[in-house]
Amino acid sequence: MNVKKSLAIKESEPMKRYLFTALVSAAVSAATGLVIYFAFFNSSSRGIGTPATVHTYSQIRSSGTIRAAYAVGAPLFEIDPNTSQKSGIFYDITNAAAKHLGLRVEWTEEVGYGQMIQGLSDRRYDIVGSGVWINADRGKSADFTNAAYYDAVYVYARNGDTRFKDISNINSPSFTISTMDGELGAAIAKADFPRARTLELPQNADFAQMILNVVSGKADVVFLAAAPARAYQVANPGKIMVTEPNRPVAGELLFRVPEEAN
Repeated sequence: MNVKKSLAIKESEPMKRYLFTALVSAAVSAATGLVIYFAFFNSSSRGIGTPATVHTYSQIRSSGTIRAAYAVGAPLFEIDPNTSQKSGIFYDITNAAAKHLGLRVEWTEEVGYGQMIQGLSDRRYDIVGSGVWINADRGKSADFTNAAYYDAVYVYARNGDTRFKDISNINSPSFTISTMDGELGAAIAKADFPRARTLELPQNADFAQMILNVVSGKADVVFLAAAPARAYQVANPGKIMVTEPNRPVAGELLFRVPEEAN
């Protein structure tokens, strides 16, 4: 499944000016190939009252702070359990882009993959800064930045399980896919393997539990990006193996679609 990481913003004219300003400011980081676009909803332009909890673009500029939620998952976004220090690809990207825009990132709250859109709609934060996958359900209420990088999602099975060299075999009620509510694997299972059963974890569950469900035999396969799968394999050798084919997909930041764009 090839998915191009792209930005398709339906913005108002004021938002275009804000976006252009942000793009010019952020472009100095382009040497790394990672340019982030920020766009914000200006509620005052619609004659809507602005309570203290609503951060419009002008408020963000005047406060110098952009509120970012995050979902924890290596290597995109990690928190050291001993020091609580945040790190990861998108932690660095978001902070660097904000710095170029003269902003400070306030990492407000950890969110589940199925909850993050609602938090944007409720204006609890301005962006999800930890990187997310594009899918149609999220695109109904939010939009995405340009690509920061490309990744690949593979089918993983228990080590030594050769039943899924042809992954079309998965599409059978005889097999179970380990998924998490709101996560990419659940969308892949629904779209590409509708006949297979799923063992779905709640969105606030430990991400590693999806893998453990396969290792323990509760499920047969799990869909994982290459990087977190490799990290698990290094820490737990001989437990899971990749099958074919790879599935390039996208990772990027997420922000709320302005109401006038709907």
